[in-house]
Amino acid sequence: MKPLLASSILSANFAHRLEERDEIEIEVIDIPESEILIKAIRRNSRHGKQLSWVEKRHYAVLLYRERDMDVTQIAEVLSVSEQWIRESLQETRQQEKKQAIKEVREIRSTQIVRRDLRERGLLGGES
Repeated sequence: MKPLLASSILSANFAHRLEERDEIEIEVIDIPESEILIKAIRRNSRHGKQLSWVEKRHYAVLLYRERDMDVTQIAEVLSVSEQWIRESLQETRQQEKKQAIKEVREIRSTQIVRRDLRERGLLGGES
């Protein structure tokens, strides 16, 4: 018998407490590990405790980047509109671009300070 994944056990434990029951019915499915996340997202998007919009945005980005899924596929998995996925991905790209620009500026600023210190003889030849 295949061992149960810890996340499955935790999900079942959480579900039984949510329902305030001593026992709950569970379904054991045999799917490749690579499909577990998608299956879990699909099920949570359609019933049970819904994912928050923040969680949906997180999973949209994750599925787009790490699973190489397109907007239509992600919208279907998360039970949201394709427009919402496009806007979420665009917003994430804009935030990442701002962060990258900030990091480049910090690196450049550090380089300028080091150069100035070297020119004043206050810093050795290291970079």
